Amino acid sequence: MDEFIKKKLLNLYPSKLVVSLHQSQPSLYNQVISRAKEKGLSPKDYLDSLGFEWRRKQSISKSFEDIKIQNEELIKEINDLLIERFPNKKIPRFSAIPSSINNLILKVCREENVKRAALIRKLGFNVATSGGTYDIAAMKKLNEDFSCNQSTMARWFNVSREAIRQKLTNNANSTANWVVEDLDEQGYSILNNLLMNGEFSYKKDDTVFEIFNNKDKKMAIFYKCLDKVSVLFEPPKKIRDILILKGYHQYTQEELKLIETLKEHIVYDNYTRVKDNELQTKIRTASTRREMSVDTFTEFLGYRRLHPNKVTGTELKETLKKYVVEGNTIHIPCDNPFHYNMANRASRAGYPSLEAFVKSFGFEYTSYYKEYMYQRNLNIFKEEIKRYIVKGNKVYIKSHDPIYVRLHNFAFKRGLKLNEVIADLGYQRVFLEDLPEGFIPYDWRSEYKFTVGEETEDRYIELLKQYLIEESSNKVYIYTGDPIYSRLYDIAVRKNMVVNELLKQWGYERYYRPQLDPSQAPYDWRMDLEQDVENDENNILIDREDRLEKLKDIQSALEVIKINEQRIKRSRLLANELKKFYEYKCQICDYEGDCIPLIEMTNGSCYVEVHHIRKISEWLEIKEEEESLDSYLNVICLCAHHHKVVHYGDGGYNQLNFDEENGLHFLSKNGDVLKVMTNYHLQAEGMDNKDIIPEEVLVLEEELDIWSEEMYEAWAKTNTPTMTR
Repeated sequence: MDEFIKKKLLNLYPSKLVVSLHQSQPSLYNQVISRAKEKGLSPKDYLDSLGFEWRRKQSISKSFEDIKIQNEELIKEINDLLIERFPNKKIPRFSAIPSSINNLILKVCREENVKRAALIRKLGFNVATSGGTYDIAAMKKLNEDFSCNQSTMARWFNVSREAIRQKLTNNANSTANWVVEDLDEQGYSILNNLLMNGEFSYKKDDTVFEIFNNKDKKMAIFYKCLDKVSVLFEPPKKIRDILILKGYHQYTQEELKLIETLKEHIVYDNYTRVKDNELQTKIRTASTRREMSVDTFTEFLGYRRLHPNKVTGTELKETLKKYVVEGNTIHIPCDNPFHYNMANRASRAGYPSLEAFVKSFGFEYTSYYKEYMYQRNLNIFKEEIKRYIVKGNKVYIKSHDPIYVRLHNFAFKRGLKLNEVIADLGYQRVFLEDLPEGFIPYDWRSEYKFTVGEETEDRYIELLKQYLIEESSNKVYIYTGDPIYSRLYDIAVRKNMVVNELLKQWGYERYYRPQLDPSQAPYDWRMDLEQDVENDENNILIDREDRLEKLKDIQSALEVIKINEQRIKRSRLLANELKKFYEYKCQICDYEGDCIPLIEMTNGSCYVEVHHIRKISEWLEIKEEEESLDSYLNVICLCAHHHKVVHYGDGGYNQLNFDEENGLHFLSKNGDVLKVMTNYHLQAEGMDNKDIIPEEVLVLEEELDIWSEEMYEAWAKTNTPTMTR
């Protein structure tokens, strides 16, 4: 068989150079392959044993300068077509040559026995991928050590991924050397732009720049400009330091963007809370790639993660610091949503009041109610004080003017000075010597209303004996906040006098310096004063003696009468559990806006009442509905104010309705609407029969929400709730 094959080959290739045997003699080629396998040799080695040299294609060893073109007409046509396609005579790759032109080139190659690359160079064109362009060792290192995939490399050189794969897997010879120690000036410029934008790659025209890192925190840079390729596997110190500073040694481009985005979600220190669903998805996806949990991945990015729907004690303390008004004192305005959230937390955590809860964080608390009442009562004077304006914000108020007395008392009760209150009203007080020439002050006497009759003068002369400093003296000490002072003031005004002149007329001399504390004065008027401390609107004080006289006139003897009546026993357990369920808060009050002040009891809870929407007294008439009247579906938790409003306001609010405009609300007999602001259990026609879940429930990590469990355990004995919040 070997001699037969040798004889055949000698007839075909007398030069003993076997070329393209598989194309010219397929049957003989198959015999060679079979015989080589039988001997355990490669086809090339088998032919070598027979004395032949095997080449798959004939190689043209002569250089392109030695090529002599015979078909000049066809060559000219090819040259014109290539120039039209590639005017700069740079061909990015062989596959970029259109098939129509490529077929003409291959035709010439067959006729002239030349290689395509040599022919194209002969025509003056340069193919970017021809001869010595690739540094296979550098490409393999980028691929294996820095996870640079073949598709990325293919984009660098505008070739197919398959072309890159063949070069990496076929151990192709490489004459190029890409590895350098530093970048040129243009390379540094591109690097700076990437660092400023937090990016890893740049590609424009014939320029490519890529930064790589690996799990060992090593870095590499690939830089290609036109035909020049540079790779830095050991960047110089100045480049390495700035890359490490910017995080390029351990993060991906996506992770660097997440680091910047999370800065906008910092709650305090380096703690972040992410509520945005899209951003949460990005973080989860990136953490999965790193095979980390979301918490671990967030720490890897340099942050600490807070749960989207939970607030830690540390975070609350940081938030409370924003409300420090002075020193270590906290003030949270009642119309701030955070006030309601904190009050709710205090109740859930078992604290008797918001103040106690705030103190647990190491702060003092000033009541929002006192501030609110101060501002509300301050508004009483805003219109009235305008009468006293001299010019701009300057006001002139005589010391014996009624508004002076009221402002003085108002300031004293709050530990303030008169001028401080006037300043809070937005004005500055001036005195007589500061008035401009010709200015006529406001005459308050013309509108003054007297509260003391002329016949009472003798009575007050006698009362003043209690205010004597000493029995043998005629000096009296009367504090301006004492009710008797306002009475004396009325009498003095009627007589066109000041108080001191009146006292002198009656035989007394007023002693007022130094001012005495009321408890140290000869007579402590506070002991006998029944006064509404919140009624600063008219500031009319009624002493106990005056009222006692009226009570004496209307008193009557007690009588015993016998009354027969029926009373319906109501469930105290239902009422108590409903109050707990709503945390002793009114369902109609708007706690995020202006609301009725809470009434705190000595046991730490707030005073609320339970109202039956449909009167219990109707049970006597409609006994078949008795189960529904004392049921949780027929009761609502109300403050004392709104309980009276529901009963008596505008004819009584006796109908519970629901519509899209007002939500759940009571309707009065006259058609007025009273909205239910908080509802966890009530139902009305038109409401969706499904659970109503709050948009966000913020809880402390250590809290346990047990109110609803207690409520339903108590109610389960007699009722089955159908809707909860």
